[in-house]
Amino acid sequence: MSQEEETAVVLDDENIAFANLVKEDIEEDLYNSQIKVLLEEEETATRQTMAFQAKLEQLRSDQEEANTYLNKKIEDNYVKIAELEDHIIREQEDRRQKEFMLIEASVEMKERSAIQLTSLQHELEEKAKDLEVI
Repeated sequence: MSQEEETAVVLDDENIAFANLVKEDIEEDLYNSQIKVLLEEEETATRQTMAFQAKLEQLRSDQEEANTYLNKKIEDNYVKIAELEDHIIREQEDRRQKEFMLIEASVEMKERSAIQLTSLQHELEEKAKDLEVI
């Protein structure tokens, strides 16, 4: 092989080596660029995840507050219902007692009226006898 051929082969080998280095640098830059994009996507996903977690915690807190409020309202309503039931029972008992008192008063009035009627009937009979005698 001549010296020119050897030089050409050496230059070709150097060109190939240089081309391989350039190729490796380009691939490394490409990989670094892809890694940078992936890291940015990861950072964005992490921020979104944190935002979603914060929102979820807020929703849970709001739900807990709503449940506490509704449970308190339900408890208050049970208390009111119990109070109204007690009031109804007392009113029914009062009404029964008043009915009983009215019945007793009515019976007493009937008895007094019957006694008065008997007394007036006797008086009337006596006056009728007196009138017959006159």
